[in-house]
Amino acid sequence: MIESKPWEWSKLNEEGQKKWKEPSIESYYLINRWKKQNKKDFLDIGCGLGRHTIQFAKKGFNVNSIDLSEEAIKTTKEWLEKEGLKANVKKSDMIQLPYKKESIDCILCRNVISHTDTEGIKIIIEQIYNILRKDGECFLTLGSKNAETFKNKNNPQKDENTAIRMDEGPEKRNTTLLCRYKNNTRTI
Repeated sequence: MIESKPWEWSKLNEEGQKKWKEPSIESYYLINRWKKQNKKDFLDIGCGLGRHTIQFAKKGFNVNSIDLSEEAIKTTKEWLEKEGLKANVKKSDMIQLPYKKESIDCILCRNVISHTDTEGIKIIIEQIYNILRKDGECFLTLGSKNAETFKNKNNPQKDENTAIRMDEGPEKRNTTLLCRYKNNTRTI
């Protein structure tokens, strides 16, 4: 399994960081859905600069957030303090989620779970399954093998599903697991 690496957020300019502080469109739907289902304990895996941590805290969720980047953790904590919000924010690798079995109601893992290889994905999904309550839900995103990251010949492949990004930026030398669709079903 490939070793986890944090994003290098300092490589993003102010405009680039601004983009990563805006909540994703799916998060608005998830907040409404999970509020209606009376879900309270939320986990933001790979919280980055804190966009979903802040958003869910503002909506009254008990927020837990993890990221491998110390810079991301610091930025998220500062933003929470500025907003007068509370969340449990930790530096942690998604390969070893620091939560008790069946302790989380809902998980958002957007643009992060794919930063490992095939073996790592299987471990992370098992960990997510273990910490979710019986009626819990997880929303996660994975990249596509149709993406430029996978097609780019400058990005070496680790396995049949994983490319290592070599372009400049915060993801340089990070792995990206990509999926393909087969009969309208996503496969790894």
